[in-house]
Amino acid sequence: MLRAASPGTEVVVGPPVVDGMDLLLNATPVGMLDDARLPFDESRLPASLVRFDAIVMPERTPLLAHAEACGCRTVRGREMMRGQIRGDRLQGRVARLPAAEHPGRADRGLMPHRT
Repeated sequence: MLRAASPGTEVVVGPPVVDGMDLLLNATPVGMLDDARLPFDESRLPASLVRFDAIVMPERTPLLAHAEACGCRTVRGREMMRGQIRGDRLQGRVARLPAAEHPGRADRGLMPHRT
C-alpha cells in the first residue's frame, strides 16, 4: 500500500535501524500499560535521535525512559494526542524547538506539558 501511495519512498522490511536516523516513532502497543518490553533490541540510541511514542498510558513508556537515559529528546503519546485534538500538525514543529529553553525535551517545545 505504501509503495502505491508513495512510489519514491524507500520501504524496507527488517529489524529497526537507528544509525543515521533523525526520528524514531513507536506506533505499536509494545510498552502500553504493564508491558515492560521495548519494541526492538537496541542497547544504545544516538543522543541526536528524537523519540516519539504514540502510547498514552503509561505516559513515560519503557522506550521513552530508555531514550531519555541515552540523551534523546522525547515526545510523549499524550502530547501527540493533544496536538491531534487541537488540530495541530507536528510536522516542522520540532525543528523550531528552542533547544536552550527545553534541553533534552522535545515535547516541552511542542505543547505545554501538564502533569
